[in-house]
Amino acid sequence: QLLLLEQKVLLVSSSSVLLTTVCETFNRLLFFPLAWAHVYSPNMLSVDLLDCPTPWFYGALRSVVLPTSNFCPLSDAPWLRADRDFSAFDLDTGEICLAPEASSLPRLPEAAL
Repeated sequence: QLLLLEQKVLLVSSSSVLLTTVCETFNRLLFFPLAWAHVYSPNMLSVDLLDCPTPWFYGALRSVVLPTSNFCPLSDAPWLRADRDFSAFDLDTGEICLAPEASSLPRLPEAAL
């Protein structure tokens, strides 16, 4: 739903195979016949890219976004500020950190879900 509403989404995993597979599934299969026309990288190399002002869809290895400890929760990441404008999903643990404005987004019609 967040991607269909052109929101910023970050997927995190310790497995590059899982990360790429999930990102490509969202990008190619779940959007069909639509296409993501914004910034997309299934393997983001720097947390500096999180400041991009346009909508984006990134996948990032846990070692890139949590370089000090691969075992700390995603919610403890220093870049996951309260004023962030993106949602983050940990594919390894199932942890979800929604953007503050995510709850106020319009609901999609049932046919779009």
